[in-house]
Amino acid sequence: MAEDIGNIYKTKIPSYAESADIQAALKLFHYGSTTVPTTEEDILADSLAGHLKDLQGQVDTLDARGIGSDYLTLAQIGAIVTPEDGFIAMASDSTGGAVTTTYAAAIYSNTAPTENLVEGMIWVDKDASPRRAYIYNGTTSSWDIIDDIQSIVDAAGDILYGTANDTVGKLPIGSTGQVLTVAGGLPSWATPTTPPSGGMTLIGTTTLTGATNVIAIPTGYNNIQLVLRDIQGNTSTYLRVAAKPASGSPQHHWIQMRTGFSSVDSSSESWATIMQFDSSSDQSVIIDLYDYNNSVCDKVMSWHGAYGLSGGAIRRAAMGMANVETVDPITQFVLTLESGGGMNGTALLYGVK
Repeated sequence: MAEDIGNIYKTKIPSYAESADIQAALKLFHYGSTTVPTTEEDILADSLAGHLKDLQGQVDTLDARGIGSDYLTLAQIGAIVTPEDGFIAMASDSTGGAVTTTYAAAIYSNTAPTENLVEGMIWVDKDASPRRAYIYNGTTSSWDIIDDIQSIVDAAGDILYGTANDTVGKLPIGSTGQVLTVAGGLPSWATPTTPPSGGMTLIGTTTLTGATNVIAIPTGYNNIQLVLRDIQGNTSTYLRVAAKPASGSPQHHWIQMRTGFSSVDSSSESWATIMQFDSSSDQSVIIDLYDYNNSVCDKVMSWHGAYGLSGGAIRRAAMGMANVETVDPITQFVLTLESGGGMNGTALLYGVK
């Protein structure tokens, strides 16, 4: 009888009940059987011979693959065609030297590397947002940004655009009043020589305050519209509007109609009375001035207003028109209140080309 000895790499020994036979015991211990195998295939795995066979097989495999280390001449090392990963060769005839070779690498760090710097080394700045990549320039001993779009921008308002296929250019910010246009197939800034043709353009916005408000009217348009939004006065009175040229105060021959009243007119005043004005309600008025640059005949001004009295308890509408007696171009609106006081609200000036 035989029994196992060991739990990891097992082999056989005679049972303690067996009588001692040194030859049989050695065969059993080495081969796992008292019968000596005649071929490798007959060797039992769980035997000392079987374990040695397995170890030799692994060594043969490593030798076949070439993984490990070797002590060779430089010529022998150079003759190796396909070494396995991990193979280490030491040159027996190498005399050493001060020159070492460092290959370019990619480094991801907060600060620029300062050691083992070689041409072509890549450094990605992990603190930058968005991330920035640099390449080491051995000629200048400096880090060059790799095609970084942020480096193209020099000032607030710069615009990036395509100059050709896969090519980016920069258009510096223009000046106040300029518009973006196209010249020679590329975007550019230009100052418009005349207001844009067609449609209505917002020329300016004025916050109304005090007893008198003057709103300048530029040239270059055909008609002008003045929109008064959410206006109030600090007294209950009447709103007056005058359309004036650069000098003088032309007469306004005006007529006005209000809800619940007959028409009111005046044949000779330097202003037109638009509508009643309330200190506790918001009013809205639209004033149109036609052909205001005409230098041959009088000007036509019309208006529409919606207002409330007594804090909005009474709702009314007003409309009217005026002949502004002047052949000179109109350059400003002047807003006043009949009995003084101040006003607030917003005036929007539009031009129609």
